[in-house]
Amino acid sequence: MLARWALSEVLLQSKEYKPVAFIDDTKDLNKQHINGVKVHSAKHIELLIHRYSVNEILLAPSLASRQRRNEIINLVRATSSSCVDFAGCVCTCAKQG
Repeated sequence: MLARWALSEVLLQSKEYKPVAFIDDTKDLNKQHINGVKVHSAKHIELLIHRYSVNEILLAPSLASRQRRNEIINLVRATSSSCVDFAGCVCTCAKQG
């Protein structure tokens, strides 16, 4: 959770990205907030991408298996968004500007 909080702090101060959601399949985190940014299950990625006009997903190394990461990447590829490798967690961002 600390890495997610630190990432959200950096992104909230970014001029390039605006965090709109964190994605985590950990049931204990679902519907929690990290610095005001809600945590969602990966099953909601497509909905979040459309709702917030997300153009990039920052995808971080996590406890998720390689297979699960590939599933998430494939979900994102089915939309007009792209994945960017990042450290800390998976975060959906609407690119500023």
